[in-house]
Amino acid sequence: MAVENGDIVKIEYSAYVKSSGQLIDTTDEKKAKDAGLFEEKKKYGPVVLNVGAGDVLKGVDEGLVGLKEGESKELEIQPEKAFGQRNEELVRIIPLSQFRKANINPVPGQVINIDNMPASIRAVNSGRVVVDFNHPLAGAPLRYEIKMLKDAKTLQEKAILLSEKYEMKCDVDVKGDGVEVNLGSNKYDEKRARDSAAVALLAKELKKLGAKKVSFKGEWEL
Repeated sequence: MAVENGDIVKIEYSAYVKSSGQLIDTTDEKKAKDAGLFEEKKKYGPVVLNVGAGDVLKGVDEGLVGLKEGESKELEIQPEKAFGQRNEELVRIIPLSQFRKANINPVPGQVINIDNMPASIRAVNSGRVVVDFNHPLAGAPLRYEIKMLKDAKTLQEKAILLSEKYEMKCDVDVKGDGVEVNLGSNKYDEKRARDSAAVALLAKELKKLGAKKVSFKGEWEL
């Protein structure tokens, strides 16, 4: 069966700027390291998402529909369904003095936060700073390489994938419109402590999928 809106899926992907072939994002740790994009705190590997829920760019969301488990697909995404077209009205000139008051020394290429909005410094001259509030990839067509690893259709399958999404160490069983989550007996540690927070997130998503009740059991050895 093919992917439909509302399915929970697990995918691998790599994203590139179409014109240059520059890698901008990937689930593949080796590719990230080879391209100089590796982030120590980022978790690499397959990602779980809800198709049609806006978890990814609109062009990717739409491109997932129709894929089958095990299939790979290459998508070309235009700016309108990625980071939008460039808007020159979002390029502003700000007095250098305002940056100095905030103890900021602006440098071309630097990305800073202004009024809770990320902005790139394009130029600094004559006491003025040219600031660009456009997304760095605005106006750029993108190319995505995607592999569909799992397409969850049933509530049971969806609950299992969502538990993976939140890195929960548990068993999941669906009975009618109820979901039972067994965290088992584990030695208490920081990662298992996060399971308690993940329980609330899991329940929130399962409610959207039609579950009426979620029960949890388990214990920690302290």
